[in-house]
Amino acid sequence: IPFASLGTLEFRAHSATTSEERVLRWIQFVHSFTEHFGRESESRGVSKFFVDPDPDVGYEMLRTAQRAATMRELFRELQHVISEDSFAFYSKRSWEEGRPACA
Repeated sequence: IPFASLGTLEFRAHSATTSEERVLRWIQFVHSFTEHFGRESESRGVSKFFVDPDPDVGYEMLRTAQRAATMRELFRELQHVISEDSFAFYSKRSWEEGRPACA
């Protein structure tokens, strides 16, 4: 887990696009996510998953939290730092419409 050893999180590359809106929204999302969750607080900081000396314990805690989380909860948590319509934009996924490979 890079965070445990390096103090970093990895974001996978965004898919190819010529849509300025998608690129700008992705930049806003990644920036908002790292600013919001990177600031330590008891309730939202990620370091709580890596305090146990056994990395497997922290990994399992993180995995459990990720599986229980929803997209709606994520955007609700970010609502003060991201565009109001971001949840609708990402949940609709209109850029996939009419593209069989995206189904």
